[in-house]
Amino acid sequence: SMPIRFISQYFPILFEVVKLPIDKASLEMAQYFWYFSNARARVDLGFSPRSPKQTLGDTIAYIKDNNLI
Repeated sequence: SMPIRFISQYFPILFEVVKLPIDKASLEMAQYFWYFSNARARVDLGFSPRSPKQTLGDTIAYIKDNNLI
């Protein structure tokens, strides 16, 4: 697709500047929509996911508490 080709063209420049550990294959795969359903886990296992806001808050707290940033 056009956006991936455009980004890939500048891939070395972009990722040298920001120092992200990502390769060209990962960048290309990111253009696809990967859909997974947790319906079976909800029914069979009683899975009840937390809200994204709660999860993000806990993740940020963990990163700060462990001096990862």
